[in-house]
Amino acid sequence: MVDTLNPSAYDKAQAPIQTDNERRLAERKLLGIRVLVALPGRPEIEVRSIDIGMGGMGVVSELNLAPGTPCNLAFSLPQPDGSSHKAQVAGTIAYSTYSSKRNGFVKGVRFMGISAALLAALEAYLRG
Repeated sequence: MVDTLNPSAYDKAQAPIQTDNERRLAERKLLGIRVLVALPGRPEIEVRSIDIGMGGMGVVSELNLAPGTPCNLAFSLPQPDGSSHKAQVAGTIAYSTYSSKRNGFVKGVRFMGISAALLAALEAYLRG
């Protein structure tokens, strides 16, 4: 039961509970690139990235996706030496929230089964 005389108790009771599975495990760095997303039973779509980290990527698109939706991402990750690493990685949608500021649904994509080459490229990008 919520104490109606204590507004902060109400706010805490209404706030969504964040589980350990929903928290980011690694910091992210800004990244604005095109990303191709393949979804089961749908044509491939192009989205904009927002940021990236060792465990996942933030993207924006007009499409709202349910948490847990599997996907495959393809993108070129810039490297500090001016080259780029062509990456393909499986992912799972962690969340999808509409943002009027970004004019679309902001989605967190958790990477699944990252290759050693992509891990090295991510480390280089995040350090650079």
